[in-house]
Amino acid sequence: MRARSRRRDPDTADAVMASLARDHRWMWWIDERAGYLAALVRDLRMPIAPLLALLDRYPDDDNDPDNTFENVLDVLVRLGRLPAGPGPEAAGGLRRYLAEGPRWLVVLQEIAGRMAGGVLGRPAPGGPDPAGSGRRRRPPLARRTLGHVGEA
Repeated sequence: MRARSRRRDPDTADAVMASLARDHRWMWWIDERAGYLAALVRDLRMPIAPLLALLDRYPDDDNDPDNTFENVLDVLVRLGRLPAGPGPEAAGGLRRYLAEGPRWLVVLQEIAGRMAGGVLGRPAPGGPDPAGSGRRRRPPLARRTLGHVGEA
């Protein structure tokens, strides 16, 4: 399915929302479907508010048999890293959830896990140190060419 050619078809967005509302993964610990779903949300220019509403619908883990909260959270965190498009809206919604949502700790752990080099990888070379020490990372090339301290 080409998302760009299906933007005007409301059934496409409905199908994506259905995939977000029910986690169909069999082995969720290795299936990286969230990246694909995030790309569909972005390409279809779907509104972010309904995704944020899905987070509010499941205030605890006991009443979420379809793993909707975790599925949508993973997609929103990936979208929130985008500098444009749905990124700022997703990031703002997650910030609001951190301040007001009942499962704020789960959201914080997901965001921190992604920043520390989870599935999305490490921060860009020269970016901030995820440990928060304030140091800047050396690009990989600089590490290779400078060698170790004390080498002759």
